[in-house]
Parts: sequence; structure tokens; C-alpha cells
Amino acid sequence: SEPKTSIYISEVDKQELMKIYDQKVTYWPKSTKDIYIPTKYGIVHVLTCGSEENPPLMMIHAASMGAHSWAENLEPLTNHYRIYSIDNIGEGNKSELYEALVYPQNGKEIAELYSVIADSLDIGSSPVFGASNGGFIALNYAYYYPKHVESLLLFGPMGLTQLTNSSVFMLGLATMYPFQFIRNYVAKWALGNDEYCNRKYGDWFNCIMKGTIPSVAKPVPMTSKQKLAFDLPILLFLGTKDKIVGNAEFAREAAEEYPNIQIEIIESGHLISTEHHEYVNEKVKVFLEENKNYHN
Repeated sequence: SEPKTSIYISEVDKQELMKIYDQKVTYWPKSTKDIYIPTKYGIVHVLTCGSEENPPLMMIHAASMGAHSWAENLEPLTNHYRIYSIDNIGEGNKSELYEALVYPQNGKEIAELYSVIADSLDIGSSPVFGASNGGFIALNYAYYYPKHVESLLLFGPMGLTQLTNSSVFMLGLATMYPFQFIRNYVAKWALGNDEYCNRKYGDWFNCIMKGTIPSVAKPVPMTSKQKLAFDLPILLFLGTKDKIVGNAEFAREAAEEYPNIQIEIIESGHLISTEHHEYVNEKVKVFLEENKNYHN
């Protein structure tokens, strides 16, 4: 086939996704605002809420989700932080590439982009949340720009374990065979069996599978040498039923090389911060309080 000119299959698919996006943002505080940042790759969209007087906090969403997908985790944060939730460019969301085939190709280029975004938002140093592929992004941002990251909070992050061939196959299945029963099967595999997750994000995930072909770098695990370079505090959540990260004990062993890490393993699918948001939010609140102003 000819090279793609957009990450969207059609304009109709794009508009359908934007409609669902706006509906998901209704779960955010009414004061939430949109920020659009020009970069060399395209326009990056950011959702922001919380007082401008508060210290910043950056959130990087899971692959195929969107900046809106942190709604369940805002409650303990909005009174204490100015939240900046970033739409990862190259995926179906409100960020938009200038050219569909020009995007950050590796961890260093991704980190450079997020440094530009942070500078544009006047974020000096902040805690950074990362879910799934957002965890891969957050880890690279912290590795290449350690003074920009106060602490890391990771939820089923990519880049701990290799993306398996079965995961690559499953995530590509809905694109190869565009039938609704295939998309339903893949959604159940990716989102897990949690009723709330499927009810909240099933329509979004289905639209992503049906209407987009993402332009994003493949997550690559860090080397032992890279892991040992981290000294900042890390809070890691792993799920025992996470089909994408894979075996939680294997992921734990890989993560224990980070010098200053706390690891929580819970019975959960991939969307840990949504599926177990009450438990997660309590742990997050304590962790952030204990590691406030780490660089100071």
C-alpha cells in the first residue's frame, strides 16, 4: 500500500474519536483547560487543571488511551498540583503530527520532545506519571533529563519487559482484520475483564482500533547500566493479570535494578490506575508527600 498520509483511516473516524474524547473530558473538573504546543513534530495537546499557584505534575497516558484517561486519579492531586496531562503525539487524540511518518523514533528523541513540552509549560521539575507506553516515555524522559523529574509513578509500564510477539500480534490484529468481533476480542484482551474499565473506555478503545494506525516508537527495555543511573524515587504498580506487560514477577525482577524503587503487585489487568484507582490513589498520595521536592 502507499505510505500513509494520516494516522487516521478517514476523516469520519477522526471526528468520531474527537467526539468521544470530548465526552471523556466531562469527567474532568469544569475548570480544565486545553493547551496547544507547537513542536518540530506537530502540535501537542495538553489538558490542564488545578491552581496555577500549585507545583506542576506531568501525566503521560497509556498507548491507545489519551490525556483524558487519568480522570480516576485526579481527586487526590488537584488541590495540591497543577496537572498537565499530555496527549502522546502520533496516536489518536488531540495532538497532531505535521507529517504522519515523521515522529520521535527512539527514547532519546522522545525525551527531547517532552523536555520541549515541559519548557513550553514552564515546568522546571515535577513528579511524572506514566501508564503503559507512557511509562516507557516517562522513564526515558527521566533518564535523559533527570533534573526535570522529581519522582516517577509507573503503572504497568512498557520498557520493563520486551514487547512479546504475541502482544505485537494481538495489538495489530484489529488493523489486519477490521471486523467488530475481532476488535471486541482484542479489547477484552487488552483492557482485561474489569467491568468498569470496559464500560468507561470500551467505546474509545474500539474507535482507536477501528480508525487509527499510530506512528510511535516501539518501547525498548533499558539496560542494567541505564537503570543504575537512576537515583530518583520510583513507585511502580504491576498487575497479575496484565497481558501486555506479562508475568508480574518477571517484571518485578527487571524493575528491582532501579536503586530507589517501591513495587506494588496487585490483582489487576493493564489499566491499573483505573481498575484500582481508590487503592492506587492512596498509595500515590503517601508517595508524593514522602518524596516532595526531591531535588531540593
